[in-house]
Amino acid sequence: MVDRMHSSNGRYSRVFKPIDLGPVVVPNRIFMSPHGIPLEVKSKGGDVSAEPAINRAYYFGERAAGGTGLILHSTQIMSSQTNLAESPYLEASIPAYQRVADEVHRHGAKIFAQIWYVNWVQKAWEKLGPEAPAMAPSALPNLYFPGVRRAMSHREIDLMISTYATSARHLRQSGYDGIELHISHGSIVEYFLSPYFNRRTDKYGGSMVNRARFAVEILEAIKSELSPAQALGIRINADELLPGGIDEEGTKEILQYFCATGLLDFVDLDVSVEPEQVHLMTTGMFDPVLHNAARVARVREGVSGIPVLMTPGRLTNIADAEQLIAAGAGDMIGAVRGLIAEPALVNKSRDGREDERRTCVAVNA
Repeated sequence: MVDRMHSSNGRYSRVFKPIDLGPVVVPNRIFMSPHGIPLEVKSKGGDVSAEPAINRAYYFGERAAGGTGLILHSTQIMSSQTNLAESPYLEASIPAYQRVADEVHRHGAKIFAQIWYVNWVQKAWEKLGPEAPAMAPSALPNLYFPGVRRAMSHREIDLMISTYATSARHLRQSGYDGIELHISHGSIVEYFLSPYFNRRTDKYGGSMVNRARFAVEILEAIKSELSPAQALGIRINADELLPGGIDEEGTKEILQYFCATGLLDFVDLDVSVEPEQVHLMTTGMFDPVLHNAARVARVREGVSGIPVLMTPGRLTNIADAEQLIAAGAGDMIGAVRGLIAEPALVNKSRDGREDERRTCVAVNA
Protein backbone atom coordinates (compact mmCIF):
# COMPACT_ATOMS: atom_id res chain seq x y z
CA MET A 1 0.00 0.00 0.00
CA VAL A 2 2.84 2.41 0.75
CA ASP A 3 4.29 1.98 -2.74
CA ARG A 4 0.86 2.59 -4.27
CA MET A 5 0.48 5.75 -2.20
CA HIS A 6 3.86 6.95 -3.45
CA SER A 7 3.06 6.28 -7.08
CA SER A 8 2.01 9.17 -9.27
CA ASN A 9 0.66 10.05 -12.64
CA GLY A 10 1.65 12.86 -14.97
CA ARG A 11 -1.19 15.18 -14.03
CA TYR A 12 -0.65 15.10 -10.27
CA SER A 13 3.10 14.68 -9.89
CA ARG A 14 3.28 17.30 -7.14
CA VAL A 15 0.45 15.81 -5.06
CA PHE A 16 1.96 12.35 -5.21
CA LYS A 17 5.46 13.41 -4.27
CA PRO A 18 6.39 12.44 -0.69
CA ILE A 19 7.15 15.22 1.79
CA ASP A 20 9.26 15.40 4.94
CA LEU A 21 7.61 16.94 7.98
CA GLY A 22 10.69 16.96 10.15
CA PRO A 23 11.63 13.30 10.67
CA VAL A 24 8.29 12.02 9.33
CA VAL A 25 7.99 11.11 5.65
CA VAL A 26 4.40 11.48 4.43
CA PRO A 27 3.71 9.50 1.23
CA ASN A 28 1.78 12.27 -0.55
CA ARG A 29 0.61 15.86 -0.14
CA ILE A 30 -3.05 15.31 0.88
CA PHE A 31 -4.08 15.38 4.54
CA MET A 32 -7.36 15.09 6.40
CA SER A 33 -7.68 18.25 8.44
CA PRO A 34 -8.54 18.08 12.15
CA HIS A 35 -12.25 18.31 12.84
CA GLY A 36 -14.86 17.48 15.44
CA ILE A 37 -17.03 14.43 14.92
CA PRO A 38 -18.55 12.36 17.77
CA LEU A 39 -16.67 9.06 17.67
CA GLU A 40 -15.65 8.68 21.28
CA VAL A 41 -16.43 6.53 24.30
CA LYS A 42 -17.84 8.38 27.29
CA SER A 43 -15.92 8.29 30.55
CA LYS A 44 -16.99 5.77 33.17
CA GLY A 45 -19.71 7.21 35.34
CA GLY A 46 -19.82 10.50 33.45
CA ASP A 47 -21.00 12.23 30.31
CA VAL A 48 -17.71 13.70 29.10
CA SER A 49 -15.51 12.40 26.31
CA ALA A 50 -12.78 10.01 27.29
CA GLU A 51 -11.15 8.01 24.49
CA PRO A 52 -11.51 7.15 20.80
CA ALA A 53 -14.16 4.55 20.02
CA ILE A 54 -13.43 1.67 17.67
CA ASN A 55 -15.39 3.60 15.05
CA ARG A 56 -12.73 6.31 15.22
CA ALA A 57 -10.08 3.83 14.10
CA TYR A 58 -12.25 2.64 11.22
CA TYR A 59 -13.22 6.20 10.23
CA PHE A 60 -9.60 7.32 9.91
CA GLY A 61 -8.50 3.96 8.59
CA GLU A 62 -10.89 4.14 5.66
CA ARG A 63 -9.47 7.50 4.59
CA ALA A 64 -5.94 6.14 4.95
CA ALA A 65 -6.90 3.13 2.84
CA GLY A 66 -8.33 5.57 0.29
CA GLY A 67 -4.91 7.17 -0.20
CA THR A 68 -4.88 10.13 2.23
CA GLY A 69 -1.25 10.59 3.23
CA LEU A 70 -1.71 12.18 6.66
CA ILE A 71 -4.54 12.17 9.20
CA LEU A 72 -4.81 14.96 11.81
CA HIS A 73 -6.78 13.85 14.86
CA SER A 74 -8.35 16.66 16.91
CA THR A 75 -8.19 15.96 20.66
CA GLN A 76 -8.77 17.89 23.88
CA ILE A 77 -6.16 17.93 26.64
CA MET A 78 -8.81 17.96 29.39
CA SER A 79 -11.38 15.22 29.27
CA SER A 80 -13.75 16.87 31.72
CA GLN A 81 -14.28 20.09 29.79
CA THR A 82 -16.43 19.24 26.81
CA ASN A 83 -17.87 16.56 24.57
CA LEU A 84 -16.01 17.90 21.54
CA ALA A 85 -13.33 15.23 21.31
CA GLU A 86 -11.35 12.53 23.07
CA SER A 87 -8.57 13.31 25.53
CA PRO A 88 -5.09 11.77 25.41
CA TYR A 89 -4.40 13.16 28.89
CA LEU A 90 -5.94 10.06 30.44
CA GLU A 91 -3.39 7.26 30.69
CA ALA A 92 -6.18 4.71 30.45
CA SER A 93 -6.92 5.93 26.92
CA ILE A 94 -3.53 4.90 25.50
CA PRO A 95 -4.74 1.51 24.15
CA ALA A 96 -7.62 3.21 22.33
CA TYR A 97 -5.29 5.76 20.71
CA GLN A 98 -2.88 2.97 19.84
CA ARG A 99 -5.70 1.15 18.06
CA VAL A 100 -6.37 4.27 15.96
CA ALA A 101 -2.70 4.72 15.08
CA ASP A 102 -2.29 1.05 14.18
CA GLU A 103 -5.27 1.15 11.83
CA VAL A 104 -3.97 4.23 10.01
CA HIS A 105 -0.45 2.81 9.79
CA ARG A 106 -1.81 -0.47 8.44
CA HIS A 107 -2.75 1.40 5.26
CA GLY A 108 0.55 3.22 4.87
CA ALA A 109 -0.51 6.67 6.11
CA LYS A 110 0.74 8.81 8.99
CA ILE A 111 -1.25 10.25 11.88
CA PHE A 112 -0.67 13.35 14.02
CA ALA A 113 -2.73 14.46 16.98
CA GLN A 114 -3.88 18.04 17.24
CA ILE A 115 -4.07 18.93 20.93
CA TRP A 116 -5.85 21.91 22.41
CA TYR A 117 -8.01 23.34 25.16
CA VAL A 118 -11.14 25.06 23.91
CA ASN A 119 -12.27 27.82 26.21
CA TRP A 120 -15.37 29.13 24.46
CA VAL A 121 -17.56 26.07 25.09
CA GLN A 122 -19.71 26.22 28.19
CA LYS A 123 -18.47 24.28 31.21
CA ALA A 124 -20.47 23.17 34.23
CA TRP A 125 -19.42 22.68 37.83
CA GLU A 126 -21.21 19.32 37.80
CA LYS A 127 -23.81 17.43 35.82
CA LEU A 128 -26.89 19.66 35.37
CA GLY A 129 -25.09 22.31 37.43
CA PRO A 130 -24.48 25.99 36.72
CA GLU A 131 -21.93 27.20 34.22
CA ALA A 132 -18.35 27.45 35.42
CA PRO A 133 -16.12 30.30 34.21
CA ALA A 134 -13.72 29.21 31.48
CA MET A 135 -9.99 29.78 31.83
CA ALA A 136 -8.39 32.51 29.71
CA PRO A 137 -5.45 34.92 29.80
CA SER A 138 -7.75 37.74 30.94
CA ALA A 139 -11.20 38.13 32.47
CA LEU A 140 -13.50 38.91 29.55
CA PRO A 141 -17.07 38.03 28.55
CA ASN A 142 -17.65 35.23 26.09
CA LEU A 143 -18.42 36.33 22.56
CA TYR A 144 -20.79 33.47 21.76
CA PHE A 145 -22.21 31.86 24.88
CA PRO A 146 -23.46 33.85 27.87
CA GLY A 147 -20.92 33.94 30.67
CA VAL A 148 -17.40 35.06 31.40
CA ARG A 149 -13.81 33.87 31.32
CA ARG A 150 -11.44 34.28 34.23
CA ALA A 151 -7.76 35.15 34.12
CA MET A 152 -5.43 32.23 34.79
CA SER A 153 -2.92 32.36 37.62
CA HIS A 154 0.74 31.46 37.08
CA ARG A 155 0.12 28.18 38.87
CA GLU A 156 -2.72 27.35 36.50
CA ILE A 157 -0.54 28.26 33.51
CA ASP A 158 2.15 25.85 34.76
CA LEU A 159 -0.44 23.13 35.31
CA MET A 160 -1.84 23.55 31.81
CA ILE A 161 1.64 23.37 30.27
CA SER A 162 2.16 20.15 32.21
CA THR A 163 -1.17 18.84 30.92
CA TYR A 164 -0.08 19.44 27.33
CA ALA A 165 3.19 17.59 28.03
CA THR A 166 1.39 14.63 29.59
CA SER A 167 -0.95 14.39 26.61
CA ALA A 168 2.03 14.42 24.24
CA ARG A 169 3.74 11.67 26.23
CA HIS A 170 0.66 9.44 26.04
CA LEU A 171 0.38 10.05 22.30
CA ARG A 172 4.01 9.05 21.86
CA GLN A 173 3.29 5.87 23.77
CA SER A 174 0.27 5.32 21.53
CA GLY A 175 2.39 5.36 18.38
CA TYR A 176 1.30 8.68 16.87
CA ASP A 177 3.75 10.15 14.36
CA GLY A 178 3.56 13.74 15.55
CA ILE A 179 1.79 16.53 17.40
CA GLU A 180 0.10 19.69 16.14
CA LEU A 181 -0.36 22.37 18.79
CA HIS A 182 -3.61 24.18 18.07
CA ILE A 183 -3.15 27.96 18.20
CA SER A 184 -6.31 28.95 16.33
CA HIS A 185 -10.10 28.62 16.38
CA GLY A 186 -10.45 29.98 19.91
CA SER A 187 -7.95 27.70 21.63
CA ILE A 188 -6.45 28.83 24.93
CA VAL A 189 -3.06 29.30 23.27
CA GLU A 190 -4.51 31.60 20.63
CA TYR A 191 -6.17 33.67 23.34
CA PHE A 192 -2.79 34.24 24.98
CA LEU A 193 -1.22 35.13 21.63
CA SER A 194 -3.94 37.53 20.51
CA PRO A 195 -4.01 41.16 21.73
CA TYR A 196 -7.78 41.03 21.27
CA PHE A 197 -8.11 38.56 24.17
CA ASN A 198 -4.89 39.04 26.14
CA ARG A 199 -4.93 42.09 28.44
CA ARG A 200 -2.31 40.81 30.88
CA THR A 201 0.44 43.03 32.27
CA ASP A 202 2.80 40.28 33.48
CA LYS A 203 5.35 38.28 31.47
CA TYR A 204 2.55 36.65 29.48
CA GLY A 205 1.07 39.91 28.19
CA GLY A 206 1.93 43.06 26.31
CA SER A 207 4.55 42.59 23.61
CA MET A 208 4.30 39.91 20.93
CA VAL A 209 7.18 37.99 22.53
CA ASN A 210 5.40 38.01 25.90
CA ARG A 211 2.10 36.96 24.38
CA ALA A 212 3.88 34.13 22.55
CA ARG A 213 5.61 32.94 25.73
CA PHE A 214 2.80 30.54 26.68
CA ALA A 215 2.91 28.88 23.25
CA VAL A 216 6.69 28.56 23.28
CA GLU A 217 6.70 27.04 26.78
CA ILE A 218 4.07 24.52 25.69
CA LEU A 219 6.04 23.65 22.55
CA GLU A 220 9.19 23.14 24.63
CA ALA A 221 7.29 20.91 27.06
CA ILE A 222 5.80 18.85 24.22
CA LYS A 223 9.16 18.56 22.47
CA SER A 224 10.69 17.15 25.65
CA GLU A 225 8.15 14.31 25.57
CA LEU A 226 8.50 13.38 21.89
CA SER A 227 10.91 10.91 20.35
CA PRO A 228 13.37 11.97 17.62
CA ALA A 229 11.12 10.17 15.12
CA GLN A 230 8.10 12.39 15.81
CA ALA A 231 7.17 15.73 14.22
CA LEU A 232 5.98 18.88 15.99
CA GLY A 233 4.06 21.74 14.42
CA ILE A 234 1.36 24.30 14.98
CA ARG A 235 -1.96 25.30 13.49
CA ILE A 236 -2.35 29.07 13.54
CA ASN A 237 -4.65 31.64 11.98
CA ALA A 238 -3.48 33.52 8.93
CA ASP A 239 -5.90 36.20 10.09
CA GLU A 240 -8.17 36.32 13.14
CA LEU A 241 -10.56 38.63 11.28
CA LEU A 242 -11.13 40.53 14.53
CA PRO A 243 -10.69 44.29 15.03
CA GLY A 244 -7.63 44.64 17.21
CA GLY A 245 -6.72 40.99 16.72
CA ILE A 246 -3.92 39.38 14.73
CA ASP A 247 -4.04 40.26 11.03
CA GLU A 248 -1.95 38.88 8.17
CA GLU A 249 1.06 41.09 8.87
CA GLY A 250 0.92 40.21 12.55
CA THR A 251 0.80 36.51 11.72
CA LYS A 252 3.87 36.82 9.49
CA GLU A 253 5.79 38.42 12.36
CA ILE A 254 4.67 35.68 14.76
CA LEU A 255 5.58 32.93 12.30
CA GLN A 256 9.07 34.34 11.87
CA TYR A 257 9.47 34.33 15.64
CA PHE A 258 8.20 30.76 16.05
CA CYS A 259 10.35 29.46 13.18
CA ALA A 260 13.44 31.04 14.76
CA THR A 261 12.96 28.92 17.90
CA GLY A 262 13.83 25.77 15.95
CA LEU A 263 10.97 23.91 17.63
CA LEU A 264 8.75 23.48 14.57
CA ASP A 265 8.75 20.94 11.75
CA PHE A 266 5.69 22.37 9.99
CA VAL A 267 3.07 25.12 10.13
CA ASP A 268 -0.64 24.59 9.38
CA LEU A 269 -2.39 27.83 8.38
CA ASP A 270 -6.12 28.43 8.76
CA VAL A 271 -8.38 31.43 9.42
CA SER A 272 -10.50 33.15 12.06
CA VAL A 273 -11.68 32.42 15.60
CA GLU A 274 -14.19 29.70 16.41
CA PRO A 275 -17.13 29.86 16.78
CA GLU A 276 -17.18 33.13 14.85
CA GLN A 277 -15.57 31.38 11.85
CA VAL A 278 -18.09 28.58 11.43
CA HIS A 279 -19.34 30.10 8.17
CA LEU A 280 -15.78 29.85 6.84
CA MET A 281 -15.21 26.34 8.18
CA THR A 282 -18.33 24.72 6.70
CA THR A 283 -19.11 26.93 3.73
CA GLY A 284 -22.35 26.40 1.85
CA MET A 285 -22.95 25.43 -1.74
CA PHE A 286 -23.24 29.06 -2.82
CA ASP A 287 -19.92 30.08 -1.27
CA PRO A 288 -16.73 30.15 -3.35
CA VAL A 289 -14.43 27.14 -3.37
CA LEU A 290 -10.85 27.43 -2.09
CA HIS A 291 -11.77 30.65 -0.27
CA ASN A 292 -8.81 30.42 2.12
CA ALA A 293 -6.07 29.81 -0.44
CA ALA A 294 -5.15 33.41 -1.25
CA ARG A 295 -4.95 34.39 2.41
CA VAL A 296 -2.60 31.52 3.24
CA ALA A 297 -0.47 32.23 0.18
CA ARG A 298 0.07 35.80 1.37
CA VAL A 299 0.99 34.80 4.92
CA ARG A 300 3.23 31.82 4.21
CA GLU A 301 6.16 34.09 3.39
CA GLY A 302 6.60 34.41 7.15
CA VAL A 303 7.47 30.70 7.29
CA SER A 304 11.08 29.85 6.57
CA GLY A 305 12.62 26.45 6.05
CA ILE A 306 9.65 24.23 6.96
CA PRO A 307 6.56 23.00 5.06
CA VAL A 308 3.23 24.83 5.12
CA LEU A 309 -0.02 22.91 5.41
CA MET A 310 -3.30 24.53 4.37
CA THR A 311 -7.00 23.70 4.15
CA PRO A 312 -8.24 25.88 1.28
CA GLY A 313 -11.95 25.21 1.75
CA ARG A 314 -14.28 22.94 -0.24
CA LEU A 315 -11.52 20.86 -1.78
CA THR A 316 -13.32 18.15 -3.76
CA ASN A 317 -10.80 17.27 -6.46
CA ILE A 318 -7.09 16.59 -6.56
CA ALA A 319 -6.61 18.85 -9.57
CA ASP A 320 -7.17 21.89 -7.34
CA ALA A 321 -4.63 20.56 -4.83
CA GLU A 322 -2.08 20.13 -7.62
CA GLN A 323 -2.60 23.72 -8.75
CA LEU A 324 -2.30 25.11 -5.23
CA ILE A 325 1.02 23.32 -4.69
CA ALA A 326 2.28 24.45 -8.09
CA ALA A 327 1.36 28.06 -7.26
CA GLY A 328 3.27 27.87 -3.97
CA ALA A 329 0.17 28.45 -1.81
CA GLY A 330 0.95 25.42 0.35
CA ASP A 331 3.09 22.30 0.49
CA MET A 332 0.30 19.99 1.70
CA ILE A 333 -3.39 20.45 1.01
CA GLY A 334 -6.13 19.45 3.44
CA ALA A 335 -9.78 18.52 3.19
CA VAL A 336 -12.49 17.24 5.51
CA ARG A 337 -15.91 17.18 3.87
CA GLY A 338 -14.44 16.12 0.53
CA LEU A 339 -12.92 13.08 2.26
CA ILE A 340 -16.07 12.39 4.28
CA ALA A 341 -18.05 12.22 1.04
CA GLU A 342 -15.36 10.21 -0.77
CA PRO A 343 -12.83 8.36 1.41
CA ALA A 344 -11.06 7.08 -1.73
CA LEU A 345 -10.73 10.52 -3.31
CA VAL A 346 -6.94 10.29 -3.49
CA ASN A 347 -6.71 6.77 -4.88
CA LYS A 348 -9.43 7.33 -7.47
CA SER A 349 -7.66 10.43 -8.68
CA ARG A 350 -4.30 8.67 -8.81
CA ASP A 351 -5.77 5.74 -10.74
CA GLY A 352 -7.65 7.85 -13.30
CA ARG A 353 -11.08 6.99 -11.87
CA GLU A 354 -12.16 10.49 -10.92
CA ASP A 355 -15.48 10.10 -12.68
CA GLU A 356 -16.36 7.47 -10.04
CA ARG A 357 -15.85 9.74 -7.05
CA ARG A 358 -18.61 11.04 -4.81
CA THR A 359 -18.41 14.83 -4.63
CA CYS A 360 -19.26 16.88 -1.54
CA VAL A 361 -21.86 19.48 -2.57
CA ALA A 362 -21.60 21.54 0.66
CA VAL A 363 -25.12 20.91 1.94
CA ASN A 364 -23.68 20.38 5.44
CA ALA A 365 -26.23 17.77 6.41
